[in-house]
Amino acid sequence: MKDNLFSELVLLYFSGEISEGELIQLDLLLKDKENAEEFKKLVRLHIDTNKALHTTIVDKELILNKLLSHEGNKKSFSYKRWLPYAAVGILFISLGYKLLFPTHKITEQQMNEDAITLQLSDKSIKNLGPDGTLTFETPSGVQVEQYGDTIMYKPTSNSTAEMAYNQIYVPYGKTSVLVLSDDTRIVLNSGTKIKFPESFKLKGNREVAVEGEAFFQVAKDADRPFIVNSGEVFIRVLGTEFNVNSYRDNGAVETVLIEGKVALYTNQNGYGDLASVRLDPGMKGSFNEGSEGFQVENVNVSTYIAWLKGELIFEKEMFSAIAKVLERSFNVKIHFENEAIQNQKFVAKFQGESITQILESMKQSYDFEYVINDDDIYIKSVINNLN
Repeated sequence: MKDNLFSELVLLYFSGEISEGELIQLDLLLKDKENAEEFKKLVRLHIDTNKALHTTIVDKELILNKLLSHEGNKKSFSYKRWLPYAAVGILFISLGYKLLFPTHKITEQQMNEDAITLQLSDKSIKNLGPDGTLTFETPSGVQVEQYGDTIMYKPTSNSTAEMAYNQIYVPYGKTSVLVLSDDTRIVLNSGTKIKFPESFKLKGNREVAVEGEAFFQVAKDADRPFIVNSGEVFIRVLGTEFNVNSYRDNGAVETVLIEGKVALYTNQNGYGDLASVRLDPGMKGSFNEGSEGFQVENVNVSTYIAWLKGELIFEKEMFSAIAKVLERSFNVKIHFENEAIQNQKFVAKFQGESITQILESMKQSYDFEYVINDDDIYIKSVINNLN
């Protein structure tokens, strides 16, 4: 599955048909250092193929066959794709508190299970289908373009200086890519809400609020710091590309940094050298609801960004925590009929499997019974295996 995905993304990249979301996926697959040399071979192969065809138009079938038959092909490569951007980090914000969204929130009635919901500054709602193409101008004069799962904001000559805020909600089972007016790119995971200005002011901070999970590639601007607001905790970007997870039901704020620097601080203490906690790459800063400070530790960052590649990785995770991830990924509701199975821990990695295949795989470790009734899944432990 992973090799097939990489081959398809490389093919789309060379043919010039890759989308913003696919480009970010490809970029993540290219971070394996051992594939740096392989990328050079693929580039040379691509150039040689074009020369042989005496045209700049890529023969897709020819390239695909060569890629698949190329000896020792790792189907991954490493290069500086995002030169305009700062470093790479990941912020997982799991919230138990209310975010600073405006009074007129997107209601459950307005949310569409099959489409991304966009609320404009005038409170109007647009439901954006995953395969749709749309271009329109907001009340403040900013042009919005939708290409499939990608939504792009572009200031125009008609744009006003007024700060107009929009909200996006991504339903369970879906993902989306948002490109802000400053060219910051954000991958939004399922069940995520984000509040952001249609365009940023020429001076001052660039600030967004997130509830859910999102991966940020922040456009570099030393004069306008980028700040992610999670209600209680703020993340100030100090030259960083990062991922934000802000689901309310986890009751904690977790920030995992891959590259670059971020500073963490609370709403109570504010930003400053003494009040802030700075992370180095490979470190996680955690803030639990009701706590007075941050806990910092070294982690394996690849686990925290696996979702961007369509992977689900669980490392000694309790079934109750895994269930939350599965609910968001597959737009289902999991019910435990007894408490014993909820505390069982699993180590597993999935990519591309159905919810049934995942449950069957987990049963190999701890036997349990489950019944699927439309979007509801009922799970009951087999007592003998839990004694």
